Amino acid sequence: MPNSLTRIALATAIVATSASAQHPAWRTRSARAPHFVVIRTDDQDLAHTLDVLRPDTGEFLLEHVKKIARQGIDFTRCVTSYPLCAPSRASFLTGQYAHNHRVLSNDAPDGGYAALDHANTLAVWLQRAGYRTAHCGKYLNGYGAAHGVPPGWDEMFTFLDPRRFFDYLVFTDDRGILAYGSLPEDYSTDVLTAEAVSFLRKQASGEQPLFLLVDYAGPHVGTGGSGQFAVPAPRHQGLFAGFEPDFPPSFNEADVADKPRYVRSNPPFPPAQVDGFKKAIRLRLEALASIDEGVGAILEALEETGLLEDTVVIFTSDNGYQLGEHRIRASKGWVYEESIHVPLIVRGPGLPRGVSVDALVSNVDLAPTIVELSGAAPGLAMDGRSLVPLIRDPGLRWYRELLLEGAEDPFGKTFCALLDEDHLYVELEYALFPDVPGPDEIELYLRTPDACGSAGDPFQLQSQHKNACYASLLSTLRDRLAELKTCSGTACR
Repeated sequence: MPNSLTRIALATAIVATSASAQHPAWRTRSARAPHFVVIRTDDQDLAHTLDVLRPDTGEFLLEHVKKIARQGIDFTRCVTSYPLCAPSRASFLTGQYAHNHRVLSNDAPDGGYAALDHANTLAVWLQRAGYRTAHCGKYLNGYGAAHGVPPGWDEMFTFLDPRRFFDYLVFTDDRGILAYGSLPEDYSTDVLTAEAVSFLRKQASGEQPLFLLVDYAGPHVGTGGSGQFAVPAPRHQGLFAGFEPDFPPSFNEADVADKPRYVRSNPPFPPAQVDGFKKAIRLRLEALASIDEGVGAILEALEETGLLEDTVVIFTSDNGYQLGEHRIRASKGWVYEESIHVPLIVRGPGLPRGVSVDALVSNVDLAPTIVELSGAAPGLAMDGRSLVPLIRDPGLRWYRELLLEGAEDPFGKTFCALLDEDHLYVELEYALFPDVPGPDEIELYLRTPDACGSAGDPFQLQSQHKNACYASLLSTLRDRLAELKTCSGTACR
């Protein structure tokens, strides 16, 4: 195994190829461009969701998501480049880091819907390539009915306030604004599933390839009387009553002396707050139950219409979520594993079945992947890398250096970070201290064992930035991060 500095020097190269057999190119039965169905959740953390069993059936809570994995590839190390709703969604639509697409927060003027160039997105490129495109669910923060149908979309069924799971409005391209009430059948996750299924059944006999983006609002916290908790469907309320979460070692971290001041300032959570985290996790699991049922309904519709074997199905989330790890309150937007790590599961025609891939990938890679598989022509320089080589050969070894960016929290903090297979190097700057030159604080975490004696720290419990053994590594990472902060296109890879 190459040492850390050797691997850094190989920054954008594929360092070795697997001895496993090469898989054939991804082709549909008709040799036409494949359909795409992208299913995305909102704020789905991995630690408490993917492997949980339903107490009523003993099956996986996300059984239909697991079915996609059994029939395809589970990318177990996918991260979101900017762990916040609007910047992450903009990266999906552009294949770019936030410093290039310029959606830097959830709100105007430097973020949200208004900050993105909607004339040059993945939807536009696919529409130009002959795709019938549809969006269902949550779009970018700040989207409103006055914006109408953004370029690139043929059909829309888009929430005007996705935080409301009852008593909400939906913008449609052909039916105007629809109002939903407070009956069980008005629960937004179920309404969204029905609309997605309707689109697939309606378009199944057409000649155009399809691109459907299904944006569930759960398990994001709700408004309208729900407080700061997820909102389950009425039929799932109480499903996880009494469930005891299995907290990771980073939860309510005992010793944060190695952490930046914004973490050090947080006292340990008392028992009452720990109980609040348990309640939040239970409600999030109950909210995910209806989403998984929706995934099952979408897969069933694809199969019944004969579309499934010609369709690339992608399941992912916009960002993760902190639930008390490192003494951080329930929120997202942080540099740590819980905020950046998201699910990415893909199945499709010609795809290997039941394969797990631990190569480091990012949400900025999804647009390049869809572009390559569809044959569409992108209208801008994408920063991500197509995952098609990994799809064709899941055993392929490649080295990645990924940029992480973030901002917007009560401390006025921004961060840039470099993530590779072995390291997370973080530079933080505080708007509250504008006269301090350079990064105010840095962090360094080692994922795997190394020659300096680290046993590996996947939970990011001990920053090594003050360890003299890593001085040379820090210098190398600092220089490379400086390049990534302003990179564009191939320079980001």
